Amino acid sequence: MMFEEKKAKAQGSLEYLVIIAAVLAISAVVVYFMAGATKSQVSSTNFAKCKKAASACANSHLLSPNDPCINCEKACVINGIDILNGTGVSAVDLCKQGKSDEIYQRKLIVCGDGIVQGDEVCDSDSVDCSTL
Repeated sequence: MMFEEKKAKAQGSLEYLVIIAAVLAISAVVVYFMAGATKSQVSSTNFAKCKKAASACANSHLLSPNDPCINCEKACVINGIDILNGTGVSAVDLCKQGKSDEIYQRKLIVCGDGIVQGDEVCDSDSVDCSTL
């Protein structure tokens, strides 16, 4: 017998289980991060709802200047957080003033980025003060 035939061994069930477990683990990680990314973002739909409420509030103030515009709280707050949180401006306040044109996505205020913006206070040792 000069030529012996070697039979290829197929993968066993344990190997298939390991492969399936790895695929499921990777899928779970991807789903976890994708779900987290979408929760924290404010969509253009949220801004549109807030702007619409601000326009309605402005019209309401023409007839009744003391109208509290309670719809602004519902339209401009998501999960208890103002849609302009971290920008130094309150979307709810702008809405209640009827300033729909001022409700837009803004850059977050970051101390130490070299720019004095919003409610930042310029300290003598702040990196932001170097631009003044």
